[in-house]
Amino acid sequence: MGPICRLTPILVAVVFLATPSPCGAASCELPRSLRGIPLPARSLSASDACLVDSVVRDPATASTVGPAHTPLERPLFEFLLDHPEAGAELARALAVDDIVFRREGPDRFWADDKDGSAGTLRLLSKSETERLYYFDCRHEEPFYWPVRVRVVLLMSSESLPPSAGGGQNSTLAVYTRIEDPVIRTLIAVFGRVARRVVSRKAAKGMKLSSRLGAALSRRPIDALRALPAMPLGAVERKELETHLTRLLP
Repeated sequence: MGPICRLTPILVAVVFLATPSPCGAASCELPRSLRGIPLPARSLSASDACLVDSVVRDPATASTVGPAHTPLERPLFEFLLDHPEAGAELARALAVDDIVFRREGPDRFWADDKDGSAGTLRLLSKSETERLYYFDCRHEEPFYWPVRVRVVLLMSSESLPPSAGGGQNSTLAVYTRIEDPVIRTLIAVFGRVARRVVSRKAAKGMKLSSRLGAALSRRPIDALRALPAMPLGAVERKELETHLTRLLP
C-alpha cells in the first residue's frame, strides 16, 4: 500500500537499463536481514533471489525510513497491503492522493504516482510482519530523458497496543540500483544528496499511508460509498465492506 514509485531517486538522466539475466541460486545468497529488518527469503525462488541480490549487493543508495504510524487495525491494514488497487481507489475517493495501482496478476501491480513515475511492483515474499517488494520503475522529468532504476523495498510492521495508541507502526528499508557506470560515478560523488532524495520520497509514501488511515478513520461513510467503484471481486469487496463498517462510530 502506498506510492512506492515515490521512492525512486531522481538525480540525473539515464537511458533504459536491461533487467539482469537470471543466475543460479548458489550465486545469489542473500543476507538474513536488510538494515536490521529480517528478510523473509524462505519462499523466494532462485530467480527472485537473484533480483534482490543484484540490487542489495552493491546498491546506489540504501536507507531506512520510519517508523511511521497508520491509525488502522491490523485486518484492514493488511487488506490494503494485499490490495493496493483498493487503497489507491480509497485515496482518490477521499481526496488524499491520485496514485494508481492496477493489478496485473498475483502479487504483481502496475503503479503510477501521477508525478512522473510508473512501473511494475511485485510482492516477492512475506511473513507475519515483513513484506519484500521488487520495483522496476521509469521516471520522467522535464529536464532529463527517462530514467530507470530497480528498487528493493523491505517493510516491517507491528501492531501497537491500545495503551500506546493502537494502529500500526511501519519501517521501510529501501535499496536502489542504477547500472549505468557514468551515473553510478555521479551517485558515488553525490551520495549524500542521493540518500536525501530517496529518504524524502520514501517518507512521502509512508506519509500517504498515514494520511489514508486517518482519512478512513474520520470518514468511513464516504469510504463505504466508494465501494461500488472498487476494482475488486465480490468476495474481496464484501471483506473490505466489513472492515470499513467496523470504523463506523
